[in-house]
Amino acid sequence: MPPKSTTKRTSPRKTKAASTAGTPATPDTPDGVKFEKHHWSADQVTFLLEEMADEANDGKKCAGSFKKPTWNALAARFNRRFKCLVSYKQLKSKVQVLKACLQLCTRMGEYSGFGWDPVKSAPTAPADVMSE
Repeated sequence: MPPKSTTKRTSPRKTKAASTAGTPATPDTPDGVKFEKHHWSADQVTFLLEEMADEANDGKKCAGSFKKPTWNALAARFNRRFKCLVSYKQLKSKVQVLKACLQLCTRMGEYSGFGWDPVKSAPTAPADVMSE
């Protein structure tokens, strides 16, 4: 086995701190601010979904998702409306959780025999369940 080299590495290693040093704070990561866990109200979820729908209708959705500037704008409007501090990452995370819940509810409905009639805007059920 050849002996280990004792020379020190001359090229600097990139660390996360070094790579972000000197960059200005963005709206989603202000200097020195730590985002705490957010407890969502129904009004906040409704506001977020409505704002996302508005952004999508304005053509801000690209390849099925929003770009970071759009998420930052959503976070800024959310924070102004509810006088809180929520990052764009927290908004994205909430949307992912909501999507997972929707998928689960959809699958449960498919297996249980229950469904939704979009014409009548009413739930549907098998005849034996409706007769009880």
